[in-house]
Amino acid sequence: GLRDAESLLDQLSLMPGEIHVNAVWELLGAVPEQELLSLTKALIEESPIKVLEACRNLLDRGRDPGAILQGLVTILRDLIIIKSAPEKTKLCNISSESIKSLITIAEDIDIEVVLNWQAELKGSESQIRLSTQPRLWFEVLLLGLLAKPSKTESIPTNTIKIENNNDFNSNLL
Repeated sequence: GLRDAESLLDQLSLMPGEIHVNAVWELLGAVPEQELLSLTKALIEESPIKVLEACRNLLDRGRDPGAILQGLVTILRDLIIIKSAPEKTKLCNISSESIKSLITIAEDIDIEVVLNWQAELKGSESQIRLSTQPRLWFEVLLLGLLAKPSKTESIPTNTIKIENNNDFNSNLL
């Protein structure tokens, strides 16, 4: 904790010019909230191209797919809080500077969609980490969130009835 903070401050002090938030994000290797919000917006807009562009933007700048996924899941968690208890924004992990953007994003999505995305992303971090192509699987995973569930309903097996049992039995003989 404290040693890491001192080391970070030492590294920041060596940077030329003013220190900005983005410099801290870069140094930490973390994914900036605004970029995670952009990725979330692309998912909400159901735009595969925007999702891929946001992913490539992050990945090409050296962001780890696992770190992006963790950040995205945190944003989705915060969206659930805002959708279910808008007065409890203090429970959110997002910074106070970004909370207004998240509230705006929350207006464009149903909580059921966010919950489904959370369920689909659950356990995917280890899949990406163990993959030989984590970038590809990360993009495929996010594009999979855009897929709509099938509208076809299956017939429960306990409701299937054979109307004419005699005809059925005679066909077997």
